Amino acid sequence: QILEEKISRLGPDGIGLRDFASRYNGARVVPSLTTQTQPAGSDDHPVNSPYMAIDDDLRPGRCWPFIGRSGQLGILFPSPVKITHFTMDHISKEVALHLKNAPQRVVVWGL
Repeated sequence: QILEEKISRLGPDGIGLRDFASRYNGARVVPSLTTQTQPAGSDDHPVNSPYMAIDDDLRPGRCWPFIGRSGQLGILFPSPVKITHFTMDHISKEVALHLKNAPQRVVVWGL
């Protein structure tokens, strides 16, 4: 029971800090600062938008395919914030279909 209470206090991501970059907390993608999305392939599957990167859905296939080997994502917070921590969630390697597409290096900028 104690463990369940602690887990529920931390929230669904297990970190326990507010996610200012979550679309559910009002964050928005800035198209002029964001790499273009890769067009749909020949299999006619719908293309996920950059909003997938600020969504909390970590199921396989719920990713944002951008053009090229590196990309950037501009995020506008709903109000000014003081950033004290940075985390990035990614699907577990045990269930990921294409690990080579997972972020390998991340640079964070703020303005």
